[in-house]
Amino acid sequence: MILDQDPFLKKKIQIVKLKPLSTQKALKIIYESKSEIEEFHNVIISAPVANQAFYLSGEYFSNGEIEGTLQLLDMAATRVRLKARTMSVRRLKSEDLYQAVSDSLGVPSWRISGERKFYDAIPKKLKERIIGQDEAVERVARVITTREAPFNVNPRMPNGIMLFVGPRGVGKKELIHGLADVLFGDSERISAFDMARFEEPESLWELTGYSDKSKGEVYPSILTRILQKYPLSILFLEEIDKACPDVQRFFAEVFKTGAFEDSLGQRVSLSGVTVVMTVKAYEEKKQQLGFTHDSEIPCDEKAVHEGLASLLDPELMGIIDQVVIFKELRNNELKKIIRRNLIATLREKWDIEWIIGEKLLRFLVDEVKKEKDKLRSLERLFQIHVFSHLALALGRLDLSGRQRVALEFDGKELVVE
Repeated sequence: MILDQDPFLKKKIQIVKLKPLSTQKALKIIYESKSEIEEFHNVIISAPVANQAFYLSGEYFSNGEIEGTLQLLDMAATRVRLKARTMSVRRLKSEDLYQAVSDSLGVPSWRISGERKFYDAIPKKLKERIIGQDEAVERVARVITTREAPFNVNPRMPNGIMLFVGPRGVGKKELIHGLADVLFGDSERISAFDMARFEEPESLWELTGYSDKSKGEVYPSILTRILQKYPLSILFLEEIDKACPDVQRFFAEVFKTGAFEDSLGQRVSLSGVTVVMTVKAYEEKKQQLGFTHDSEIPCDEKAVHEGLASLLDPELMGIIDQVVIFKELRNNELKKIIRRNLIATLREKWDIEWIIGEKLLRFLVDEVKKEKDKLRSLERLFQIHVFSHLALALGRLDLSGRQRVALEFDGKELVVE
């Protein structure tokens, strides 16, 4: 609390800390208070629905158990009243609670209700977006299904803790964006932390919050701020091996308990968060991590785990649900990705049919393989080898009225037909 950290205020104000109410007492207050909501909105709120609102509020909101529950019931009742075509009394249902939480957090309602058919569709949706990493997709989908579905033994913990490892530019970040899109309906619903920022032990205070007594200033936790704003999101810890041991242990403890209390006394939950981490060390310690120089030879998974154990804090390594291994992409997989991305980029400029020739695809594949960052370099390669030449060609060609344009490579430069 702020008062705890201010010597002047501590002398002038007596702090009385109240223990949280038991679940039984909190529910008793909610039962007694729900009548006002029922009367105002002309609805009936049964005890099971009130109980469900209590648990949903605890999982997704951070404004207190009783206050959050009554607020959720009020939002759901408002929605029911506005939809009602008659003045007759309506009974509040579970679906109304799910939709109220969904509207409040800006995520699909199935994400709250946990409908099984949506979990079953996760692998197919991700494979449509991520080419060439089917095994990685299957592992991710398995974690999400088992940790988010009703079968989860400890729903208070994060909805999956995964470590992505493998070469650069083969789809790790694309899978993270795809997962955010599938789970939350927004591919950008990602809270990303560059762990190079936390190489020193002192940086831990950025995560927990701290006060500068010499200046009389309080600095809130950046982790609290982000998780309060996006309680349902992907927490992406990029290159976790760069973080100092203290920071790694901090995250291990947070993941283990599913919540943490910052220096200001604010408690935040990670029950709606999916954690994804990556490591920087792959390029420098490829063989130590169990990967061979020959991309056609599968890696030794046991060696990968042993290599990671030498880089990461043991507690953090022990809390990870799944190490997801990404492989090098083959030429035919690179072609599919390049064709899809190039056509999508071209159609943003000119909404016509684009045909990409085989020679051009082979040339772009070779250029991608020369790049250290592989597929991360696609936009730059498209600009150099396609759009720059296309700009010159359009000086001679008129695309107005044309329904189809073919692009090919003649061994020297782009050919537009």
